[in-house]
Amino acid sequence: MSPFFSQLVSFCIIGIILSLSRNSFSQGQNIDPEIRSKIDDFIQNIYLPATKTSALGLSIVQNDGEVLYSTGFGYADQEKMILNGNDTQFLIGSTTKSFTAVIVLRVLNEKFPDLGEKALDTPIKKLIPAANFTFNDSRVRYSEEGCGIRSEFQYNNQMFVVAGELAGLIANSSYDELFQNLLTDLGMLNSSLVKKSDDFSNMPFRAQPYYVIENVSYPMNTELIKRVTTSNAAGGLYATANDMARYMRFLLNLGNIDGQQVVPETVSTEYIIISKTLAAA
Repeated sequence: MSPFFSQLVSFCIIGIILSLSRNSFSQGQNIDPEIRSKIDDFIQNIYLPATKTSALGLSIVQNDGEVLYSTGFGYADQEKMILNGNDTQFLIGSTTKSFTAVIVLRVLNEKFPDLGEKALDTPIKKLIPAANFTFNDSRVRYSEEGCGIRSEFQYNNQMFVVAGELAGLIANSSYDELFQNLLTDLGMLNSSLVKKSDDFSNMPFRAQPYYVIENVSYPMNTELIKRVTTSNAAGGLYATANDMARYMRFLLNLGNIDGQQVVPETVSTEYIIISKTLAAA
């Protein structure tokens, strides 16, 4: 399938969702059956076959944070005929970076409340004088500078890994522990980071990944996923559609979920401003 068609069907899904209005929902609780039928039909009968995608999780969250629809399509495991549901775990890749950003802002606010947003501009050496950070990977340590710091946006996994490690140092903890604390506070109880100890053969709730060659999909060796553990802060989160709906509620309600202010509203606002700035860049 051509990249153009892949983008086309993706835009069609987005278009259907964006076409939803408040009048499409019954008492603001459920999606209108006719709209739901159109979404289900398009994903099941057009998107999945056209993209050779085995499974897809979908959550629709209204601007006020209300979850309107959360479901799963396809099979979490085609060979074992395990149906995909809204509690099936997917490796969400670089979306993990947004969680790392929340953790960094949360830690800086807790440890340096007087600095406010200036904490992001304060040299690490001043925040944690005892820190001695050196890249062991010579490919990174001696690579040429792509651009001046904060002069432009560039995609970078390594810097998110560094940010996660530094957050752990500042909090006198570890990145993994900080991440688990955030998931617990958000009520994302069916999500977790990839671990080297994971036994994928005994995890039927995790979607089996596939790769496509010449329009045919093949199951991926799940043991290879463990390589991401060295860069979990950049892309190591397994999450469900239901849990990601909770994350969206948290973001849309400026750090609040179920009446609990997980991070101060000022921190959430700062996060949104930064995100918009990067998007504009």
